[in-house]
Amino acid sequence: LVIVSVGGACEPIITSIQNHKPEKIFFICSNDSSNGNKGSYLSVEGNGKVCGFGENKKSSIVEQIQLQQNEYEIVLLDEDAEDDLSSVFETIKNLIERTKKDFPESEIISDYTGGTKTMSTALVTASMFYKKISISIVTGIRNDLKKVVNKTEAVSFINSNPILIEQQLISFKAFFSKYDYNSALTLINNILSESKNLRKETKTKLKYYFNIAKAFDAWDKFDHLTACTILQIYRKDFFQHIIPLNNIISTRFQIDKNFKINDSENIKTSDKISFDIVTDLILNAERKASQEHYDDAVGRIYRAMELFIQLYLKLKHKINTSDVILSELPENIWEEYKTKIFNGKIRIALMESYELLVKLEDGFVAELFSEKKGDILNKLEIRNMSLLAHGFTPITQNDYNLVYDSHVVFLKTCLKNIQKNEKFILKQLPNYIN
Repeated sequence: LVIVSVGGACEPIITSIQNHKPEKIFFICSNDSSNGNKGSYLSVEGNGKVCGFGENKKSSIVEQIQLQQNEYEIVLLDEDAEDDLSSVFETIKNLIERTKKDFPESEIISDYTGGTKTMSTALVTASMFYKKISISIVTGIRNDLKKVVNKTEAVSFINSNPILIEQQLISFKAFFSKYDYNSALTLINNILSESKNLRKETKTKLKYYFNIAKAFDAWDKFDHLTACTILQIYRKDFFQHIIPLNNIISTRFQIDKNFKINDSENIKTSDKISFDIVTDLILNAERKASQEHYDDAVGRIYRAMELFIQLYLKLKHKINTSDVILSELPENIWEEYKTKIFNGKIRIALMESYELLVKLEDGFVAELFSEKKGDILNKLEIRNMSLLAHGFTPITQNDYNLVYDSHVVFLKTCLKNIQKNEKFILKQLPNYIN
């Protein structure tokens, strides 16, 4: 199938048709104008000498190449629309949709030789929105800037790959800017798998984008090992993220018995337990909120509140909230905690853990919790009533903001006090890529 834009000159269009030998031709033609000028459809099937200009006028395209009625279709633009880019684009886009539906197995070639500049631009632009549409133009020798010398015309195919790729990279960067690393990764993977004969520098850039999107998509899903394995290759670009990421991995290795590191991953761990893992949850929640996934965001904030107190009690007081040893508590609270023994163990939940900290007269964190306790308890109800916890109420943006202003502000204040001597504090994952 050939889709061709038609102006006054017919020779290049005839050359294109004779070269491509299509099953069917779709002529994009201007309509009669409101000031009385006839449309370019006359060049296709008008009577008499309607092709060309002046003394060299010839019969119509249909007459010259003996087209049968079922071998072509004239697609008329709206009246006076031949220079209206939006209107022409819409007409051509609808035509392409129809041809792809009616002729699903046929190759489509768009030839933008004829017609107004607007018609040619619209045809090329619309064609590039679809896969497997070839774009061609008829060129020839010019003696001046006005026209190609007759009989020197030849068909050339246009390599639209670089343009298509740049167009898709705009979408890639838009996904990246919204922390939608998965969509960015899918898009760049499609570009790599569908593009052939790429220039070396283009392929290198695309592979870089692929790897970075894959790394941060993994990190966004808490697959810290995959993220670290990839980002280590680009350490100089992301060292401010890699150092806290190594802290997170080391912390998980210390506190999560199911967390395994294969030798092949070449990731070194330390004995350090870091609060970067709490910050990671907070930042993940912020990303989810920016995407309007408020239930997910509040769920992560709740886990950050829980993980913070678990780590804090473990590091400062050697207390494991899932197995509290009675003898390690102050003697004056033994009787209270004996009542919490179940199956031979004392397990304490979120609020009980913070309340224990107050009983231990811990200092800054305990004092801050005592001050904020009422507000924290009140905002916990938002999470508890959500579908992802114990209720059915969707969490709104306002709900998220209330939880954030309560829980996250509390956590960030605590973390700032605890990590004041840390050189590298985990920052939000990037939403910009060169």
